[in-house]
Amino acid sequence: MEKEETIQAHVEQLLICLENKLAGAKEANRQTNFTLALIARSLHAGHRSERARNIGHRLINELLKERRTDWTWNYHIGANNNIYPNDLDDTFCVLHAISLWKKDHLTGEVFALITKILIHNEVDVGGPYKTWIIDNRKWDDTDPWVNANIGAFLAFHNISLPNLEKYFDDVIGNRFPKSKYYLNQDSLYYFLSFWHKKHFPKICEAIISGQEANGSFGTLLSTAFSVCTLIRLNGDKSSIVKALNYILKNSSAVPNDPFYIDRIVDDKILYAESDAFTVALCIEALSLYLQSLSGLKNLHCEIEYIKTFHKYMYNWIKNIPKNMAKPLKEYVYTLLGKDARNEIILLPYRTSKNLRKRNVNSITVMSFSMANTLGWCAYSIYDQYIDSGNKDNIPLAFANIFQKEMILVYRDLHLNNALMHSILNQVEWAYWFEQSFLCCKNYAGKIPNKAIYGKSIGHVLPVVALLSAHGYKNNSKEIKSCIQFFKYYLLVRQLSDDAHDWKEDMMKGNVTQVTQHICRLQKKLGNSITREQIFWERVSLYTARRMLHSIHKAKYLFTDLKECFEDTDFLSDIIAPYKKIAQDIIDEHVKMLGFIEKMNRK
Repeated sequence: MEKEETIQAHVEQLLICLENKLAGAKEANRQTNFTLALIARSLHAGHRSERARNIGHRLINELLKERRTDWTWNYHIGANNNIYPNDLDDTFCVLHAISLWKKDHLTGEVFALITKILIHNEVDVGGPYKTWIIDNRKWDDTDPWVNANIGAFLAFHNISLPNLEKYFDDVIGNRFPKSKYYLNQDSLYYFLSFWHKKHFPKICEAIISGQEANGSFGTLLSTAFSVCTLIRLNGDKSSIVKALNYILKNSSAVPNDPFYIDRIVDDKILYAESDAFTVALCIEALSLYLQSLSGLKNLHCEIEYIKTFHKYMYNWIKNIPKNMAKPLKEYVYTLLGKDARNEIILLPYRTSKNLRKRNVNSITVMSFSMANTLGWCAYSIYDQYIDSGNKDNIPLAFANIFQKEMILVYRDLHLNNALMHSILNQVEWAYWFEQSFLCCKNYAGKIPNKAIYGKSIGHVLPVVALLSAHGYKNNSKEIKSCIQFFKYYLLVRQLSDDAHDWKEDMMKGNVTQVTQHICRLQKKLGNSITREQIFWERVSLYTARRMLHSIHKAKYLFTDLKECFEDTDFLSDIIAPYKKIAQDIIDEHVKMLGFIEKMNRK
């Protein structure tokens, strides 16, 4: 297989080729909404390329001009060029492409319109759906390919329809499903790969059985379809590599491969092809492979690092007195099991890998991982004592051992004492504030943000320790920005936890900003509304907006952090799950309000 740089260069060449083919098709009036939507959807796999982003956004803008007032699309471009009714296939391919590139266009009002269209065209409640948006038996049919595209859009928005899934249980059970509009199964499997993972072994088996000796699956188009599907469904790696080699060798001269029926004239079937879409699909296949390759390489290195970390931890525990070692080890590994993303262990490793200067040895980095883990273990025990009176009976001596060892590691590795004391003092202040005020049901005073993020701010120590080791001073903008980033990140993380645990906190009498907000609103609104309603209708939305505001502020600091880090993606990655949580809450509120307003209007 070619090197990553070679593949990426080939992708860029294909993007130039795609621009030329799109320009030629537009000039010859051969474009359709359908092919533009498919191309835009494929290009999103390569969205890290500026050229791909430019083309993708341009296509979405063109498609938005073609939408009807009810947010449906026709196959043909231009209101006066419609020989067919509007249909669900074109509509949902376009909607899926818009979701990928410009999701903010899909408001609650738009979702109300989409829902009405689906209800009007459903064969059974919740699917499957008829193809054509018209009340005429001549156009009355149900097609698996069309429903696969509907399912891809719905799944992107976390909408699951059991009846539609059951429909595809039957479709996949039939080894050779038929379509009135599409020629081959490879396009169906491709559409399904965006969302329907249930039957992936059967789909992968069906695809691989058709691979030829030269690595292809027949045509270049079919090969690109098959590679995209196999990568998304985690199919056989050797089959993928063979097919990708075929694409690399044969995508310079792109043939016109038909894959759906354009129209029937005098009982003669005229097939449609789009060399521009074939190019876009090749770009998608190569881009998906590059993403998987990069992810696998990083994953392998991180797995090896974690294995080495456990050896270090095991050797450290061996030096603990024997009668304490076993329960202490059980506690450490029980706690580590709760860190599903291994953030505590891997933060120093990821920091060191992304530093512009890399003159810290691997043993030092590993020591910082040890210190970060020991600090987490210590303060988790202190936390438990405050929250529940140590119901699990973890000895306080364990916390003291963990904390002592953490401080020794940082001292031995010459972390600036003033900086370490400043950060640890913030931790102790936050614990003092919680124990003094927030364990009392009646506390109504303001809870400062530093009381929310402060208990966890020790998480920044290994990062600033690595920056210090590279010569950055305590008052440098890099270290200040790094600490500020973690304050925003830890604030967001704690707000998310408090929103998740609000019921439990209220039962225990723990005071958080979330429970305070609920109690204030209940006092104002009276008993006409439940705490549950107050949380979901008011407080969750307010909390989500606060989270997004803090995330925006955190990302604003990347300008300064790029002075010391080659890539800040590792910091974006730790905050990304909370951005998604907050955005999903806001999106659901917006959709629901728009949906209700639209429904009431009708």
